Amino acid sequence: MLPRSWIHVSVAIAPPLRPALAGLAALLCASALAACHPGAAEKTPIAPVRLLDRAQRDLEESRLHLLPEGLLVYRMNWPDSLEARYRRATRQADGAYFQGLYVAALAQRASLTSRPEDREETLRAYRALRLLMRFSGYEGLVGRTFGKRHPGDKEYEVRDDSSGDQVTGFVWGTWWALSLLDDPEVRQGAALDTKALVRHLRLHGMKIHRRAFEPTKHGDYDVDFFGVMPIGHRAVGALAVALVAAAANPGDAECEAFLDDLFRKEYPGKTRYVYSWFPHSAANTVNYLLNLYLTWRLDDSPQRRGFYAEARDSAWDLSHAWQMAFYAGLVKAMGGMEHPGELEDALRRLRNLPDRHVQFREERDAWRVDVVPIERRSSSSTWWSHSPRRELTGHAEGEEPVRIARVDFLAAYWFGRWAGFYGAEE
Repeated sequence: MLPRSWIHVSVAIAPPLRPALAGLAALLCASALAACHPGAAEKTPIAPVRLLDRAQRDLEESRLHLLPEGLLVYRMNWPDSLEARYRRATRQADGAYFQGLYVAALAQRASLTSRPEDREETLRAYRALRLLMRFSGYEGLVGRTFGKRHPGDKEYEVRDDSSGDQVTGFVWGTWWALSLLDDPEVRQGAALDTKALVRHLRLHGMKIHRRAFEPTKHGDYDVDFFGVMPIGHRAVGALAVALVAAAANPGDAECEAFLDDLFRKEYPGKTRYVYSWFPHSAANTVNYLLNLYLTWRLDDSPQRRGFYAEARDSAWDLSHAWQMAFYAGLVKAMGGMEHPGELEDALRRLRNLPDRHVQFREERDAWRVDVVPIERRSSSSTWWSHSPRRELTGHAEGEEPVRIARVDFLAAYWFGRWAGFYGAEE
């Protein structure tokens, strides 16, 4: 039986184009079946790891990567001066994405522990997340990251070539801080920031712009590729922005009009289009699931939820063999139980996630057609957004190590704890 993601191919192509593309579609289907859907990865025994202990160690590591403003420098030279850390921050591509994951994990932890110090730590991280929009210099633009030339400088340098990944992280962190902290500062900040995002996308035709007439390279929320093929991760990304903005600004006419416009353009139905033959990365998949989870939580329309359930199952058909615990947790939290054994196995395999904080610059890896067991994969920043077919083969001797703030484990563990998949004793 073909996975759901194949079923959508025929309806995604306009009728006049179908005869001309029939041969190409058949070729793509054949090649994708051979290369994109290998069998499940070889499985090794579950490691005897206490997850809470690992989460505490990873949080301590992450604290060493913070700028004074609370921004996470997720990959940095080690040891490092504050001046070098600021410079390193400005070169990173996914600061907003990682900061959003970090804020969400801290908010879930604070909600579970009810400790004042955990709440305050979350607020500090949330304030740094907000600075990414404030320092960007353009309304509604989420900067990738910021830093300084020298620690004593008043002015910040900002990477403004933002992408949908950065918006995903920003909205994910904002939503969890808003929903779990019950704090007036967060309520005000979330309302202002999400409304600015809505205005930005409305003004620029569903595209992220760094300046008035300069769109960024990877910030397109126009849901139809060449006006023909619906792209699911764009549709669900836009819906997540709209629904979080509507929740943060109840009764606001501008936010409601934006959401109604997405419904009118059939964005909910287009969330289902996940193509295994389309250039599709693990990064696209995790971002897709993050946005889909928010959409699932915030839109309770039975009809539209049917679309989101189909989208969830299509994403899981594509990725269930990858042994990604974070993916499995998100799918399970949305009620995706079609493969209960694989879901449970993937969740348990969070214990096998390599406990490495050091990445060498010249690490060598090998691409394979088959999925590699997660304990043998390479990763330079996060396991969840790297290919499950890339195998680590070693590293160059004598290279200066780079320390990595393992927010990926924190994101998966604390989400799983909050959702009830793991207990405090595990």
